[in-house]
Amino acid sequence: MSGEEAVLDRTTDEDVEVLAAIAARTAAGGGYPDEEAVRAMEETVSRLLGGALMLRDAVMATRNRVEITGRALEFLAGSLAREAERLFRLYHGRDPYGR
Repeated sequence: MSGEEAVLDRTTDEDVEVLAAIAARTAAGGGYPDEEAVRAMEETVSRLLGGALMLRDAVMATRNRVEITGRALEFLAGSLAREAERLFRLYHGRDPYGR
């Protein structure tokens, strides 16, 4: 099994829909996003909000001497970055890094 197949094995139905919408949006190019891209943005925005709330809660927990591991913060930061990149691609129809 290739690395790409392994990633596809872990994707959810929502991930598949978002990835398909990103591909369609990239092919469409500039202008404002279409209805399909906007629908895909809903799940991405929901995940960004959830991640941001978790990060806020983690920071608040450290005030109460609850230990947060570096791995947990790394996972959370990676998740937020992934969803932010997806949202950028859905809205703008291009790679945010110019690749």
